[in-house]
Amino acid sequence: MSSIYKIRNSYYLKVTLRYKSKTRSLQTKDYRTAKQRAKKLEPKLYEELANPTHTKFLPFRDLIDVFLKADHKWSKAGRATYTYILRQYKRNKLIPKNAASKHALLSRINTVINWGRENGFVTDMNKFKNLGKMPARTRVYTDAEMILITEEMQDKEFNRFVRMAYYTGARRAELLHINPLSTVKFNNEWCVNVNGKSGVRMIRLNKQAMKVLNEQGKRWEYELDFITKQFKKNLRRIGIKDGRFHDLRRTFGFNLIRRGMPIYQVSRLLGHKSVATTERHYAPLIPSDVGEFTL
Repeated sequence: MSSIYKIRNSYYLKVTLRYKSKTRSLQTKDYRTAKQRAKKLEPKLYEELANPTHTKFLPFRDLIDVFLKADHKWSKAGRATYTYILRQYKRNKLIPKNAASKHALLSRINTVINWGRENGFVTDMNKFKNLGKMPARTRVYTDAEMILITEEMQDKEFNRFVRMAYYTGARRAELLHINPLSTVKFNNEWCVNVNGKSGVRMIRLNKQAMKVLNEQGKRWEYELDFITKQFKKNLRRIGIKDGRFHDLRRTFGFNLIRRGMPIYQVSRLLGHKSVATTERHYAPLIPSDVGEFTL
């Protein structure tokens, strides 16, 4: 399956084969030109999906250089921060003792490694074994913040995407696999199957989610990076600090726990491999008093 779609002023081609997708920019604003380029590019993307190439090894110091040269569509300040922190680490390879500085470095190291993995690079991971785990993120949105997010996000289609994440707790990639025409009724509840992080799983759809799907009427065609950056851009515009798209999923799970839903049931709704995963991520939130929430 393939599709051409537009983000801002440029067309993109997305090709899907056996639940895996590849997306490439067609680098044009003109639809006719986009169709011509897509016709030539489509067989190549199918070939890459059918016969994936082996990943390329890069030492981490070299991966940093490749990462910093890539087009991440950062703000000027964002690029300056990434460049300073990563080049400081590359130069002296010292881990800051200050907790905040260490957290900032670990976060960016993880970003580089994940970006490399997504772009066909592997690196020397052994050197990071003793760095310790990132502190569990505990950010959830309050009722007031969710009202701002859902009412002030101006792009209607992206607004529906954000609301769908909040109403279902689904991950970004899972949301992109939701087909509004493939909903089924199971135990008197509307559901949809998606290709999740740990395989195919079922997402339960409440009334709000079904309303969003009916409004949408088609799959969402976004790149994962676009979702992240578009969401942060909107949060900055409406004045919400320290927010990420994944925090919508955390808020969904936290709301259910606060309402008294058993942890094993929350775990199944979130699509976690085990209850232990759910407990590890949500235990730090339970004692916190961050206000009342509603779905």
